[in-house]
Amino acid sequence: MPETVEIIDNNNDQFSEANSSKFVGRVYGYTAIGILITTFVCAILTFLFTNVFSVLENDLYINIYLGILIGSAVCLFGVSIWANMTAVFKKGKSVVIPFIIYAILMGILMSSLTMFVPGYIIAITLGITTLTFGSMFMIGHFTKRNLSTLAIVASGLACGALMIILFNLILFWWFPEFFNLTTWLASGIIFISMMLFTIVDVNRVKQIAMSGVNNPNVALLCAFNLYIDFIYMFIRILRIVIVLFTNSKK
Repeated sequence: MPETVEIIDNNNDQFSEANSSKFVGRVYGYTAIGILITTFVCAILTFLFTNVFSVLENDLYINIYLGILIGSAVCLFGVSIWANMTAVFKKGKSVVIPFIIYAILMGILMSSLTMFVPGYIIAITLGITTLTFGSMFMIGHFTKRNLSTLAIVASGLACGALMIILFNLILFWWFPEFFNLTTWLASGIIFISMMLFTIVDVNRVKQIAMSGVNNPNVALLCAFNLYIDFIYMFIRILRIVIVLFTNSKK
């Protein structure tokens, strides 16, 4: 009889481990798909507006593009609410469609940055972002304890950076020479907070998987958080790389 119980327990452990691996695989798979969709849309729009539409004699294409950017920004906010409301109040419905639409809209907005940046800078930024994100992933994934406290620290840093930005706007009127310094300080703090949030989000995926949850919508929402972490990290690193290369040419 004890042997039978032990066999059943082992089977349950294997089943639980399989479910956990499946959930984790879904999260990272969805994250990768979102990043690929954004990259593809961004690359296509950058190519079209720099090589095709730019040959037009009038500025119609610029006005069209600006309209697309404004519309995408508004829709991005709406889709984010749609995804969260669907996950909370309509548990039977998938949030795959909102996630895909969000990735497409983000790609449209990202093209406004990449359009005016050389390809080699984009490639360098993408490489640095991948390495940074990967390092934060390793820390979050292999840390055994819960990192909720780290999320509080990250939130505190983000609030501190916001206060610096607001104070910076006031300071600019009297001491404009300190504007760049405080701006970089706020950017650095925000970047650190994003790295900490990435560690927390990865660790949260692990904790949710270990709890036995295997809901596709939960996996999508976790992937959404990791996707946002990667995109925002890319934007911050892009700014730093642009400044470094600009200064090196002077």
